[in-house]
Amino acid sequence: MGTEGLTYFSVSNMYEEFVVSRYLSTLGAAIEGMLFFLFHYYIISFCLYVLTDFPFRSISKIQLFVIASILIEKVILFIVFVMVGYTTPLSFLSLGPITSYLVNDSFVIYFLNQITVATVATVVIQYVFLSKWEEESKGILLTKIMIVQLFFALITAAISVIPIKDYLLKVVGL
Repeated sequence: MGTEGLTYFSVSNMYEEFVVSRYLSTLGAAIEGMLFFLFHYYIISFCLYVLTDFPFRSISKIQLFVIASILIEKVILFIVFVMVGYTTPLSFLSLGPITSYLVNDSFVIYFLNQITVATVATVVIQYVFLSKWEEESKGILLTKIMIVQLFFALITAAISVIPIKDYLLKVVGL
């Protein structure tokens, strides 16, 4: 899944190019997985540390549960996509597909596509654990957690609509 562009090599009797492309695709997926973990474990933990003044190591431990919930959602999506035989840029576990019927703006669709079941589980997990240490306002804590999630959903949506491939081609000159 996600390697449909490599089919050309296979049907054109370019076996070596096909194999190398598959290996590079696998390497890219592995690097993406590592970056995914590092982002959720360190960057999100750091953001919550700055906003809440809770110990960084404690927040990092909470993020392991968050990562597990996100991975469960990814496994569900993977199983369904394998059974169906194709993938889509929108998750059926998000607000993206519903939004695509109501709005034609790609940014809004990709933004609401980031609001998934795992995002809700993330907010719940972070709130349940962090609220045990919160002595003042638990409502403010919940707001801070939601702001972090919405901020990164906005960043992801912005990256999704920017034609990065076109910009890279202009810079590299291919």
